[in-house]
Amino acid sequence: MRGIYEYIAFNAFVTDGAFLPILRKQGYRVVIIDRHLVFYKINEEDKLVIIYAIVDGRREYRNLM
Repeated sequence: MRGIYEYIAFNAFVTDGAFLPILRKQGYRVVIIDRHLVFYKINEEDKLVIIYAIVDGRREYRNLM
C-alpha cells in the first residue's frame, strides 16, 4: 500500500474534472497516471477512497462510466 501511495503521490496529475463536468457533478474525481485515468470518489464520512475505474486515456472512456 505504501508503494502505491508513493507512486501516485510522485507520478500522478490530479485534475479538477473540468473536462468531464457530468462526472464531476456526480462526485467523481480523476487522477491521471501516465496514460491512465483513475476515476474515484471520496467518502468523507468513512475516510475512504473508492476507485470506480482505471481506464486507458486513449479510449473513449465516457461510455465506460
